[in-house]
Formats: sequence, C-alpha cells, structure tokens
Amino acid sequence: MKKAILFLYLLAVIAPFGANALDIPDSGTSYSYPLPAKAGGLVNIVYTMASSGTVQVLAYNESSDLVMNFTDLKTAGLQSSQVDLCCLAPGIYLYLVMINYDSGSKEKLKPAKFVVVR
Repeated sequence: MKKAILFLYLLAVIAPFGANALDIPDSGTSYSYPLPAKAGGLVNIVYTMASSGTVQVLAYNESSDLVMNFTDLKTAGLQSSQVDLCCLAPGIYLYLVMINYDSGSKEKLKPAKFVVVR
C-alpha cells in the first residue's frame, strides 16, 4: 500500500516536470540548471528566442576572468544550450547571453549565475 501511494505521489508531483519540460524564463532573462552543477558535468542555460539567430554565451569566474565563450545557432522559441563544465573549477560563475537575430536586431539578457561543485 505504501509503495502504491508513493508511486501515485511521484506521478502527480514529478511527472509534469520531466526531462523535456522547461519553465519559460521571463522576458529578457535566462536560467540555468541543474543548480548546483557538478564539476566535469553539464549545465543547461535556458532562454527564449523571438526569432532564429545566433546565441553567444560568455561566462566569468569570481575574478572576472572570461572562462567560456561559445556561440550556438538556434530557432525561435524556448531554447537551451548545454555548457560543458570539464575545465571549470568549483565556484560561482556569472554568465551573459547575447542574441543576434537573423533580422539584424540584438538582445542582451540580464546576467545570471551558476554554481559548480565537486
């Protein structure tokens, strides 16, 4: 009986938030998950694109050193870019997402943070 109740609880609470279910970030913002991220793993940065274009993600360590800079081609809508943490030490990182749309317009999202742990 307890296993059945636990199973139903998991279906009701966890199932709606499966691996492909992402929350839509507020306009002009992004978020990252998992938090904290494990060193050597991956962190996903989620944002919304108004139309197709190129996304540039920059990450800085606590000393303001640029530690990551990559670009990604994306279509319109809710998007996610995976960041490989293979070379990042445990710590707090500030990241910026800058979008260059194919139409020529640009958008700079609010800075956000992710944390890397051992």
